[in-house]
Amino acid sequence: MPLLTASYIRLWVPQAAGNEDLIPDAIVEAVGLANQYCGREFEHAEHDEYIDVDRDDQSRVIVRHAPVTSVTAVYNDAQDASPTLLGSADYSYDPETGVVQYNDSYWAVGMRSVRIQYTAGYTTLTLPPELKLILRQIVAWVIGGRGDVGVSHTSADGLSQTRENQPGILPASLCAALNPWRRPCYG
Repeated sequence: MPLLTASYIRLWVPQAAGNEDLIPDAIVEAVGLANQYCGREFEHAEHDEYIDVDRDDQSRVIVRHAPVTSVTAVYNDAQDASPTLLGSADYSYDPETGVVQYNDSYWAVGMRSVRIQYTAGYTTLTLPPELKLILRQIVAWVIGGRGDVGVSHTSADGLSQTRENQPGILPASLCAALNPWRRPCYG
């Protein structure tokens, strides 16, 4: 289920008026752009992730997508012929950050040495209001800026329009608004 509904966009995004046929695609594109910029997926889904463990930090690993709503399985030495399946008492996790701690032990060092199967993300009902507002603004930008990517100033029929600088996939103000939602990187 999408994080934003077409009826919500029609109600709150003036650019959607007369562009109703674009709304579903604009929602998908907006969420995709936010996912790409933040390095994570926001929609609630199941994930099967292999994680590299560095010699300098064997005490914790961080899953790519948060918030974590459940952990199905955790394997240490995931690349071994017989990986170690941990019991739920052997690890703990912080749902908001996605940090998984191996209780009373250390993760095996190596590429793809830890495998975690989990469910994470938001639904329409659990989406934080701040993130919902940002996604709504991205939808408005997608609908309102069709064909104007990278244009800083346009003029037609005596009307002038200036667009915000766009150094990456999104305008700078939308990137700044999304920064708190970016995937944390440690190390």
